[in-house]
Formats: sequence, structure tokens, C-alpha cells
Amino acid sequence: MTTAGVAPNVVTFSTLIQKADTEARAAHWFDAMITAGVAPDVFTFSTLIQKADTEARAAHWFGAMTTAGVAPDVFTFSTLIQKADTEARAAHWFDAMTTAGVAPNVVTFSTLIQKADTEARAAALVRRDDHGRRQGAASTSTLIFAPNRFSAIARPYWLCKFS
Repeated sequence: MTTAGVAPNVVTFSTLIQKADTEARAAHWFDAMITAGVAPDVFTFSTLIQKADTEARAAHWFGAMTTAGVAPDVFTFSTLIQKADTEARAAHWFDAMTTAGVAPNVVTFSTLIQKADTEARAAALVRRDDHGRRQGAASTSTLIFAPNRFSAIARPYWLCKFS
């Protein structure tokens, strides 16, 4: 590419980051991007967060994102919620999301439901999706197909409740 006189841009580097096998390789391409004077965007940082090995590393990339002045989106926050080590940490990222004015979507709530410690807390999250949307199939499916998280008795309840 560069031998043909074509300079890599944000899409080029973001794609390399996305294709990286490890977070370390993704960080390598991020460093190359910065060295080349290419400004990262929300997709770049969201991909780095997704590549993070731990929640702490995801938080590192989120910090770099905010320092760079790049505004996170629903995908960014849903990924941070998914990376959360505990339900409390997932709630922390959800609160950061709403504070930033980013509207959650069905993926966000489905991810929160997966992080719930109990069926009752998961049910409360399902009821919380009152942003003008009907409960989505993804939220329902999360509850139905999580037999290790909820009792066998809870599964038919969810099937009846939302079918």
C-alpha cells in the first residue's frame, strides 16, 4: 500500500486492529496509527476495548478514548458492560453510559441481564427497558438460553411471559 504511494488512514488502521489476534498486536497497530499521525475514531477505540483481555485493560482503552476526545457510543458501552467482572461493575458502566447521554439498546440490556447475579435482578432489568421500545427478542432469548444462570423453573416462566 505505502509502496504504491497510498497512505493508510483510520479505516486501514482500525481494520488492522480488528484483525489482530491479541490485544498486544492490536496495541501495536494502534501505536503505529498514532506514529503515522492518524487520529483514532470511536470504531478504533471500541475495537481495542473489545480486544482487551480484562476489564482493567478495557478501562485503560476507554480512558485513552476519552483523553483523545472521542465520544463513546452504545457499542462502546455495551462492550464495557460485557467485559465487566461483576454485576456491580456492569452497573458502573451502565451508569457511565446514561451519564454520557448514550441511549442503551436491546444489546445493552441483554448484556446486563447476562451479568445479573439472580433471576430477580435479571427480571428487574427486563422491566427497566422502558425507553419507548417493546421488549426485544434478544432480551427474552438471553433469559431462555441461560440455563446455568437461572433455575429450571424460571425457564418456562420466561417463555410464557414473553412468547
